[in-house]
Amino acid sequence: MEYKSVEEYINAIHTIENENLYIVGAGKYGKILGEYFNKNNITWNGYIDKRVELKQMNGKPVYGYEEVKNGYYIISTFFYRKEIMEELKENDVKLDQIILYGNHEIFFEIYQDLVPWKKYVNELKIFYKKYEGNRCFIIGNGPSLKIEDLENIKKEYSFASNAIYAIYAYTDWRPTYYFATDSIFCKQMMADKTNLKILMDGCDAAFTPILEEGIRYREDSDINQLYYMLTLIKESKNGLPYFSSDCSKQIYSAGSVTYPMLQLAIYMGFKQIYLLGMDLSNDINLIIQL
Repeated sequence: MEYKSVEEYINAIHTIENENLYIVGAGKYGKILGEYFNKNNITWNGYIDKRVELKQMNGKPVYGYEEVKNGYYIISTFFYRKEIMEELKENDVKLDQIILYGNHEIFFEIYQDLVPWKKYVNELKIFYKKYEGNRCFIIGNGPSLKIEDLENIKKEYSFASNAIYAIYAYTDWRPTYYFATDSIFCKQMMADKTNLKILMDGCDAAFTPILEEGIRYREDSDINQLYYMLTLIKESKNGLPYFSSDCSKQIYSAGSVTYPMLQLAIYMGFKQIYLLGMDLSNDINLIIQL
């Protein structure tokens, strides 16, 4: 059963909440759905996930796919719903036991009930055309990046991301704008405020998605240079990813943090954009050693 509006989706859940209700997927989307259910007193039984070692989340047990057969199954994520449906069907779950939301907007409206993310994303408006006609450099973390490259652009506007902080000890250069978007990286490095301040050291501002770890600092006066992006995955009819014309509404993902950086650079008004350290074919061993 697939629902196209928040009202239909929540009403459907209310009608079956006493019939053994499970959230499938104990990742960040499942965590948010569980928090929403708890806040709104929706009765539910727990999670279904391959990672049964999680044991518990939001005060509910985590079961394996093979452990539960009777009930209704709410697929937590829009992105991997087809794969999850196949997994459920392989474990004898019928289609009329599966509940889906039919678009991203439903999930983000639910998230808005927990975190007023729209007002934080809207703060990106202050960057619109801020650097109209200027040039900037977008830095990749590939093995071709050299210290001297960074030293040569210390007075330029620049964008960098994720593990670039590891090079701070070797250069006075700092990116004007820092981005942390990788889920695992954000969980490791943004859970602690001291680490976050290291990432942002010397930068004018930092950017991270609203669903990542950094959202916990949204009202923290010590972290007032951290801004939040609504990042979506969406392909156009020709198979290419969408490119945002208004970053204060949404920014599109395309497998690399470079893509959000490009969208914000253009939103800020930069006309000449140079790429450094953007290796299109990397030796993974070199990357790990770096």
